[in-house]
Amino acid sequence: MALLSAYALAVSLLTVPLILHLFRIGRRETGLPPGPSTLPLVGNLHQLPQHGMHLQFTTWAKEFGGIFSLKFGSGTVIVATSPRAVRELIDQKSASTSDRPPSHFSNVVTGGNNLGFARYSDYWRRGRRVMHSMLTKKACINHLNIQRAEASQLMYDYLVEPKDFVAHGQRYANSVITSILAGTRSPHRTSPLVTSFFKMQHEWTNLLEPGAHPPVDMVPFLKYIPGNWKQICAKMKASQEGLYGGLIDACARRVESGMRNGCFLEEVRENKDVDRGLLRGMCSALMEGGSDSTSIYLQSFVLMLVAHPDVQVKARAEIDSVVGLDRLPDIEDMDNLPYVSAVIKEVLRLRPITALGAPHYSTQPEIIDGYMIPKDSMIFINQWGMLHDPDSYDQPDSFIPERFLTSPFGTKPGADDTSRSKDIFFGGGRRICVGMHLGQNSLAITSMYLIWAFTFSNAIDPQTKKPIPVDINEYDISLNTIPKPFKCDIQVRSEEHKYAIEHAFADARLVFAPFEQDLRNIGHVGI
Repeated sequence: MALLSAYALAVSLLTVPLILHLFRIGRRETGLPPGPSTLPLVGNLHQLPQHGMHLQFTTWAKEFGGIFSLKFGSGTVIVATSPRAVRELIDQKSASTSDRPPSHFSNVVTGGNNLGFARYSDYWRRGRRVMHSMLTKKACINHLNIQRAEASQLMYDYLVEPKDFVAHGQRYANSVITSILAGTRSPHRTSPLVTSFFKMQHEWTNLLEPGAHPPVDMVPFLKYIPGNWKQICAKMKASQEGLYGGLIDACARRVESGMRNGCFLEEVRENKDVDRGLLRGMCSALMEGGSDSTSIYLQSFVLMLVAHPDVQVKARAEIDSVVGLDRLPDIEDMDNLPYVSAVIKEVLRLRPITALGAPHYSTQPEIIDGYMIPKDSMIFINQWGMLHDPDSYDQPDSFIPERFLTSPFGTKPGADDTSRSKDIFFGGGRRICVGMHLGQNSLAITSMYLIWAFTFSNAIDPQTKKPIPVDINEYDISLNTIPKPFKCDIQVRSEEHKYAIEHAFADARLVFAPFEQDLRNIGHVGI
């Protein structure tokens, strides 16, 4: 009996601390920012929606403030919604908040090479420097001819196939970045590069959306439980190797055939410090960022114009007063188009391309507002909550471009703008979008061209002969903020505009020619 009692005591001495430790998992540690109550082991995981996590974050921000914390198992998540918290944590403390969190899904699919999700390391810094050389504000001046030409085709495509406006925007955005990056363009919305990329990208963003799959990075044992994400990862890995590896190989074949066109990969392939893995990592980051952002913006842009014909009238009158009919708008005109600029900014504010953005990750402990931000914390910039804050914006859920005519940030009188950044749409800190200048030019050129050339209105129901309404709140939001499919009517404004569009598209063929030398092989790049 004594022996049994001693054994029971020993088991108790070992078990009780283990149980106590398990119950501490998921609990919010002292010193963290406030947040919703937690449960043992899971923390706040049980409170996360499968989709639309930005809305839950925004609700919590109203209750707990501009910076709050969550527990995902033993891991800590920090959500910054106030501009001041974002500026201090992401910009001023960027030396310790520029990492990305571990991503099992990304590692399985990309081997950790995708520079958009890569950890903050010498590898990332090396790739970032190389990409930056291609995308500085000065370097992007050299890309304007391609953007103008592709935007001319965008207008022509709207003219001849207006019902496929979404696909035309995707073609435009994808073709711009593949021309600059790999020297290959897509002449049609059904070109293999376009269709393959956007099919793959839809599956990729769904895989990475927080809450859509088991949180294997926060709860590691979930990696060993069967799930469909494993098959998705295997398929995605093959697709990305075919697409990005195929572009690299196609560029190499073209160079060997003496058909150089000055694209980025031609130069970078000769850099001995850049191996194939880094080349793929740059291709994935640039194509995913460049193709998605502009094409998603264009969908929201058209939706807002259809829903707000009064905005079209004002923007069109401004463009006509500056540009007239003798020429197309150009990037230099933006300085004289404050209302058009306000329309662009309001589309981005009301429907930011990414509601949360890619999370940051802390490599050192930091203090903000007296709260501890532990090492190894995942940090979200809640763009949605920041840009829909009723304390900062009058009628934050309404489309009102005029707000940007009275305030640089569109905020209402009395709002504290000292910590706001005009570039918040492109992220922050050392992880701010490397293609920001290229993206800004695309948004400006396409917006001016489309307002100048077309009238956007409700489609007419063939049965009832009545307008089909659009709903600016009908969105699919995962990693990105994308309108659900909607119908609209797109009409060229006049015969003069039609002639100008056709003439501009004809002229663009000279710009396109160097990027169409090897299109016969595009279907064989492994896509």
